[in-house]
Amino acid sequence: MKSKDELIHEIGKLVVQDDRYGDHEWSAISIVGRVRDDAASITGYLYDGEEEWEGATPNSMEFPALLQELRRVMQADVGGDPWKSCLIQIKREDLSVGVKFEYENEDLWTNDLPTLHDRLRPS
Repeated sequence: MKSKDELIHEIGKLVVQDDRYGDHEWSAISIVGRVRDDAASITGYLYDGEEEWEGATPNSMEFPALLQELRRVMQADVGGDPWKSCLIQIKREDLSVGVKFEYENEDLWTNDLPTLHDRLRPS
């Protein structure tokens, strides 16, 4: 079984190599995964500089399964309830990958759609 850190590294690598992002000069990517035992939904944004953005989720069919695996591994490591959603942010400048997990409100990063792209922009 892979560790949490190995899975996060694999997810980050999968995202930056995904053909959905390859044709763009992006500066950052934010992806929200809402994960359940039997399904995962993905919302994502691609940022180009300070102002430009577009909705963009990975094309990889592996991505949702990796999120589900990460959720299972983390739950096994700490016990208790699994997280409900995660926010993955990647900055091209240094290829840093940041991940936050939400255990109570699965809609934390997906509500308020008119300004969601601004709220999810990596700082």
